[in-house]
Amino acid sequence: MLNRYQVAALSALLLGSLTAQAVAETAGITASEIKIGQNAPFSGSASVYGQISTAETDYFKMINDQGGINGRKIVHIALDDGYSPLYSSMQACRNSSVMSIRKAADIDWHPLYIIDSNGTLVKPALTSSGIDKSVMTAQYLKDPTDPGWNDDPGMKEFLAWRAKYAPESDLANPVWVYGYPMAQALLVVLKPAGKDLTRESFTHAATNLPDTTTLPMVLPGIKIGTSPTDYRR
Repeated sequence: MLNRYQVAALSALLLGSLTAQAVAETAGITASEIKIGQNAPFSGSASVYGQISTAETDYFKMINDQGGINGRKIVHIALDDGYSPLYSSMQACRNSSVMSIRKAADIDWHPLYIIDSNGTLVKPALTSSGIDKSVMTAQYLKDPTDPGWNDDPGMKEFLAWRAKYAPESDLANPVWVYGYPMAQALLVVLKPAGKDLTRESFTHAATNLPDTTTLPMVLPGIKIGTSPTDYRR
């Protein structure tokens, strides 16, 4: 007959085996790691977008230094897909914004400008073009080149992260501001998915975000919410 110590040891062994088996059933998840795969254009004429992935990797480094997510570290694996359209649309959009505003000013024409988010940073796109009050943008993220956000808590967090984990980043390059909240959005799903992480628990968390969910670098008033029947809520 097994004594109580042997029973306890056997129970612990069985429990450990079952836990390891459950974890092993979900690819990319171990007891200590969560592997996140991604492809990004690190090369080619659209390589500027590859820095979005770099920003995400740098953000995950900070999270790992803080202990990870539910006890697991994030391993971000990003591979170059060599995406290379004829033009880098982000750079083209920014340059087009500047050129069109300057040209209109040269002929003393002051229409209402509606500018895509890629060309809306205060510096260098708008200030270098002679910005005036007739500009409306589709920007939905806080602009680190706009001094109006200097005292904002979310901006302070972003700048502190940048100083420690992404000192090579360029504040005037919007892809860094984009990658940062995208990484945060993933954590918004991973955390409630729980320690017993599976594809099912991840999907459940991703499709049941409360409509009060916010991200620190997204403009005030913009909230995220999903349901099993509406992923855009």
